[in-house]
Amino acid sequence: SVVPDPRGIDGLAKQLKAGGKAYPLFDLAVLILEKPERYSVQFRRTSEQATPLFQFTEDRSLWMSEAEAVRHILERHLDKYYRRDVVQVEPPKGAYSFIAVCGMSDTILGPPNYHDYQTRLRRLHSERFPNVPFEAFKSRVRMVKEPEFLEKWKAEQSSREEFHPIDNPEGGEVLSDLKAVEQHFRSHHAAALIVPAGDPVSVAGPVAVHHSGTAVRQLAQNAVLDLRRFPLPLAHIVGQELSSKGLQIFKAHENITYISVARPRHLDRVSTPVAEGPAGILDYLESHASTPRPEQWKALLALRVSSADEAAREAALAGDLSWLIHQGHIIDYARRGLEAVRRPKPRPIAGAAPAKSDPPPPVRG
Repeated sequence: SVVPDPRGIDGLAKQLKAGGKAYPLFDLAVLILEKPERYSVQFRRTSEQATPLFQFTEDRSLWMSEAEAVRHILERHLDKYYRRDVVQVEPPKGAYSFIAVCGMSDTILGPPNYHDYQTRLRRLHSERFPNVPFEAFKSRVRMVKEPEFLEKWKAEQSSREEFHPIDNPEGGEVLSDLKAVEQHFRSHHAAALIVPAGDPVSVAGPVAVHHSGTAVRQLAQNAVLDLRRFPLPLAHIVGQELSSKGLQIFKAHENITYISVARPRHLDRVSTPVAEGPAGILDYLESHASTPRPEQWKALLALRVSSADEAAREAALAGDLSWLIHQGHIIDYARRGLEAVRRPKPRPIAGAAPAKSDPPPPVRG
């Protein structure tokens, strides 16, 4: 499930209170979904048989297995735990007629009859293309005869990397390849850095949709995609969170759910007289509800006949509007403009007989 980030909700509440505009809840939900930084993703197991998740304690990423998490750490964070040294070695000897090249990444794999060819092939598949069936991946490997490929491969084989554990610099331990590094990492670091995830577990949106395991990312992306099609579940959570911070939810315009600083409340100016400024605003908006907001503002400003300069008139108009909006007498709809709240229709009295209509005129034949 997807939930809004609490810091984003705090900022949104402050913006709504300061601006006074009324927004459809669905629009706010879609706005949150636009950027992963605005939400978090919660995962929970649906049964006892469901696959458990593992979490890397440093970046909070989620993985379907410990082995998957180990690969992630060694690909992205290896230098935090091991120092790399490049040492020169003798280039491969022998005659090689063909060089294998990965058809998906153009990585040079070496001659098919070289001793570590199969190891390199499977390592490239597991590190770069784990979602592609191995046989399909293998079928994309091409054999080339060009001498430049052979020379480039020999140059690559003329040096190799050694790895030294950073937490034991004086120990002189040398790990000859990444396989040895993985074994060392599992023995010395994995238990502390890769832990079973909670149930449920919540992670930040960017971690869930970009930096976790493939299956986890797919789950998160599918949840976000479903909400973009129909954001009601997220809109419901957003409404609850904003309501708890003092904002008001109401329906208008063909049952659209809005949220704003106040619920619509008609001001009866007969029983509750108001000053000339607010009264003039209400009089104008009652007959110009569909006028675009910029034109409404110009017209309301023009009604302010005063010797004061324009800045003072604008400030006075803004103050009256703010009071009317925060009292709920005017609603500033984000996509529609300013609307004065109409007098509510009288509710029918329970048990009262319906009003009689006039009989139809006689039919003349």
